[in-house]
Amino acid sequence: MTRTLTTRFLKPARIGPITAKAKVISQTDRDMIVEADLIDANDVTVASATAELRVLDKR
Repeated sequence: MTRTLTTRFLKPARIGPITAKAKVISQTDRDMIVEADLIDANDVTVASATAELRVLDKR
């Protein structure tokens, strides 16, 4: 479950492929912090985001 999601739009995205690169910053049994960047075909970061996630029981 997403607890918070903060997105920063840095530059306009050009037409063409966009690549998302994400990494887990920290993780416990129930919580995670993940950061991601969106990068255009010219290797320019057009947006970045940070998410705080809660892992729920699978039932």
